[in-house]
Amino acid sequence: MDAQFKKDLIDILGREFDKRFAKKFQEVREALGKDMIQVFNQGFDSLVLPQFEDIDKNFTGIKRRLDSLEDRVGVIDRKLDSMNNKWIDCDFRLKKIERIPVIAHQIKK
Repeated sequence: MDAQFKKDLIDILGREFDKRFAKKFQEVREALGKDMIQVFNQGFDSLVLPQFEDIDKNFTGIKRRLDSLEDRVGVIDRKLDSMNNKWIDCDFRLKKIERIPVIAHQIKK
């Protein structure tokens, strides 16, 4: 075989090898990409999503506690209003009693 033919044959075989290698590399790359996406999705589903569910449960619990606190504050507010009304009523009655001359004289002693 002459040298030019050998060189041309080596070039043709080299290009064919490069094409096949590039094609196989692309196939492997795509397969690995799909595998990586699948692994990422599985990890996300198993690690991240449960955290969001826990956070949601915590917020629900916090909301329930806040609702309970609002109810308690409402009860305390009503009790304070009732006590305040009683104090106002007692103050009014005391002033009425102090206006009676006989009692007023006894109070001032």
